[in-house]
Formats: sequence, C-alpha cells, structure tokens
Amino acid sequence: MLTGQTNQDVKLIEQADLVITKPEFWDQVSRRWKQRKFFKKIGLFLVEELHLLGSQGSVLEVITSRMRFVTT
Repeated sequence: MLTGQTNQDVKLIEQADLVITKPEFWDQVSRRWKQRKFFKKIGLFLVEELHLLGSQGSVLEVITSRMRFVTT
C-alpha cells in the first residue's frame, strides 16, 4: 500500500503507467505537485463517485480542482 509520504512511494508512482488510488491518498501525493515532475505527464485523470461532489466528497472536490489547475 502506498501512502505518498515516502520518497519510495513517489518513485513507484513516477514509474507507473497507471495509478489507481483512493482520493485521500491522491490528495497527499498531489499537494506537492509543483515539486513532482510526473504531474505534467498525466494524460488522464478519472474520478469515480463524482456524484459525491458537493455533499460528502470534500476530498474529491479538492483533488479535482487541483488537477484542473495543474493541467492548465
């Protein structure tokens, strides 16, 4: 299980072609997106459970907003 809090976790993500994760984990990893070059290489960011936005999906709202900002 990756937590995003260690350098080894980040190295594994950098080498991956596909990352499937929980929103809380991606929130941890993406907080330092400016320091992590692999964020500019992301070709697709897919969110499941999008219906939770606006109700109980506060973490989903944060990571979705952050990823929209990163790609612009």
